[in-house]
Amino acid sequence: MVLVAGHCLSQNLSEKTFLIETVLDSKAMEYSRPVILSKLDTTLVEYQLALLINSSTNTFHSAPRNGERDSIILTGQEKQQLVQELRAQYDQIWQDDDIQDYSVITSQSMNQYLREKYKNTVAMVSKPVLIREGKIGMVFLANFCCGGRSGFVELFLYKKELGVWKSWIPISQGDF
Repeated sequence: MVLVAGHCLSQNLSEKTFLIETVLDSKAMEYSRPVILSKLDTTLVEYQLALLINSSTNTFHSAPRNGERDSIILTGQEKQQLVQELRAQYDQIWQDDDIQDYSVITSQSMNQYLREKYKNTVAMVSKPVLIREGKIGMVFLANFCCGGRSGFVELFLYKKELGVWKSWIPISQGDF
């Protein structure tokens, strides 16, 4: 991990790495340890971003927990930052040593890998885009499994509480 949105990550590198590992450890399909797709698929990401960009509201809600729902009101500037910084990752390529304990494969080898074993899984994950003084992070995640025929995709906000990143509010999500 060297650059995001044209600036150095050294200040937030450990936070972003930790958030990525939290996302992968908690959300990736449990059939097998996923390998990471080296590059984001712009079509998948843009479809999810369109739901953020074209939303008629700037308020997003969590699923109910104990009868209560959290919400966030994103400013226009925050929405713009989230979109711009995620799009800035389109040409970036994950390397094997970017995410500890995860291997990286290319999109050219993904289908073959998924077909080798029914339980093989591949995760396409963005680097987090942090807002609100690094307390909120947005991550794109697509998870492919079952020979490539099934999976899910999501654009999700994570919140740092008491030093721990937690899955918080979905911007968009779906199964395929």
